[in-house]
Amino acid sequence: MDWVLTHWESLIGPAVVAAVVSAIVAFVAMLINRSTTIQVHREKLNADRELAERKFTFDKELAQGKFDLDRSQLIHKRRFELAESLLADAYRFRSLMAFVRNGATFGNEGETRKGEESEPDNIKRLRNTYFVPFERLQKEKEFISGFMAKEHAARAHFGADAAKAISLFWQSIVSVETASGMLIDMADERSSDPILAQQLRQDIWAGYSEARKQNDEVGKKIDEGVSLIENLCRPVLEWNGA
Repeated sequence: MDWVLTHWESLIGPAVVAAVVSAIVAFVAMLINRSTTIQVHREKLNADRELAERKFTFDKELAQGKFDLDRSQLIHKRRFELAESLLADAYRFRSLMAFVRNGATFGNEGETRKGEESEPDNIKRLRNTYFVPFERLQKEKEFISGFMAKEHAARAHFGADAAKAISLFWQSIVSVETASGMLIDMADERSSDPILAQQLRQDIWAGYSEARKQNDEVGKKIDEGVSLIENLCRPVLEWNGA
């Protein structure tokens, strides 16, 4: 019996040890697997978070880029339209003023002036002649008002030179209208200043200065204004997007 117990113990001992060792190994393996699983899960979470952050940043930058591009295109479109309009109006204004300051009269031009009933015929004809430039300007007052109204937008997009150009155009109009009115008032004044009268005629008639080899101050203002508008607007109109 003792031999059996001894033999049994000799068999059980190693089995128990093997079982304990196996259990320990299994437990350690479980811990390692769990640690590995947690680490992998943590790394996956970090990777997902990093990917989400990158996607958010990319989407944000993409949205900002699209916004900036749309804004840039909108601004350029507005600048292009304004530049085209300003330059076309400047050319039209120059042609208009050339007609306004043409000394020739056509048809019944000037007869819309409301004169005095006691006006002698020769004075009436002279005053009507002086009135023609003013009358021509009045017929184009809608265009002129619209053109002058672009001053603030032109300044906003193109700076002080655009406003200066509009101011020069406006000064030329005022010079012609003022000269026209003064000449009408001076028509029957025999003692009026002949030098002043000559200067006023140079303002209302472009050819008057040339005939007397004098500087055409009104014409110079118009040409300077057109040149300023060209320098500001042509680069916008000719830009190819590069």
